[in-house]
Amino acid sequence: MSNCVAGTRNGLLNDATEASDALILLQNTNMLTAADLNSIFGVPWQISVAGAASGNYAANTNYMQPGTGAVDLRFVCALDRLLDDGIPSSGVMRSSATAGAVTATGTSYDATSDCWQGATQVTMGVRILP
Repeated sequence: MSNCVAGTRNGLLNDATEASDALILLQNTNMLTAADLNSIFGVPWQISVAGAASGNYAANTNYMQPGTGAVDLRFVCALDRLLDDGIPSSGVMRSSATAGAVTATGTSYDATSDCWQGATQVTMGVRILP
């Protein structure tokens, strides 16, 4: 088994094969265990494909994201505030939410409102490259 990831070697994971191979490489080199590859949501982490900006994801950047797609806004809001700046469209943690006060039915959060008021689903990603 090869310990190389095929691709353009430009510092980005530009297609689904590169992203998948990168996770396998991290496991084969014992940097991650099989358990590390599962998110807290019980599904494997995935690496987004770098390319054009998409939603709140920056262009030419890779993100780790749970394979389920959408997760609870309350968790995403709290995690963004703990790890980053609490703003869904900036920093190392991004989500599909919009900036604004948290409401029970909306998909917004910000750095100052109560994360635990929300009850909807949003996508999330944590920047890994570059």
